Amino acid sequence: IMVMNYGEISREATACPEDLQLQSIVKEYKTQPHTPELVTRFWQTFLGASIEAQRLDITVPTVSCDRTQKELEVLKKEDKMWVPETKLTYAQLGMIFPKMESYAVAENSLIKDEFEQDAKGVDVEMSIDSPNRNTTQKGLEDFFKSQGRNGMRLSTFVLSSQASKSLTGHYLDENTWSRLLGSRGKGSVVSALFYPDGKLNVNLIMPPRNRHPSYIGGRSEGVKKT
Repeated sequence: IMVMNYGEISREATACPEDLQLQSIVKEYKTQPHTPELVTRFWQTFLGASIEAQRLDITVPTVSCDRTQKELEVLKKEDKMWVPETKLTYAQLGMIFPKMESYAVAENSLIKDEFEQDAKGVDVEMSIDSPNRNTTQKGLEDFFKSQGRNGMRLSTFVLSSQASKSLTGHYLDENTWSRLLGSRGKGSVVSALFYPDGKLNVNLIMPPRNRHPSYIGGRSEGVKKT
């Protein structure tokens, strides 16, 4: 006697084409060598599926990975990921990923980025817990400057974290705080974390001298070396 699992049949039958495309590209991204073409398709599909899932009238950003396969292989070994420059506003990010439920991604967000990258994308740390822990704000600034990198912007953090959820089942910083030197609100550096349910917590009152070896760190972003 064949036992039919109607739950699985129902889910398969009702799955949106965008969901199936995203599942397929996530599997490919996790198992295949990272080529510029694969990374481009991952982000194009991820952004398109995320916007379509919310039935939003937002143009899907055009993505074009500017790294070579060799450069992407190095990033993968360093637990880094290439993330596109999408030019999406914080309000748009809040609509695309509504689970965040944060004032920082609401209409008229008070978060301002310190810079715009003149590049097609940036590379970022993808460790679930915050890297560069036990650092003060000044310590992070000096360290990133010595590396030729910038402090991460909140917009980059949001995209990185949402991609991490699709790829690993976890958002970034579910158990730690990351200083994001590339964004400020009311003149203060942004610190942020994600809760496991997808809510985004953005803190503007972390004292610059605060440091902790277990739960306070900071994230950066870098551009293609010329």
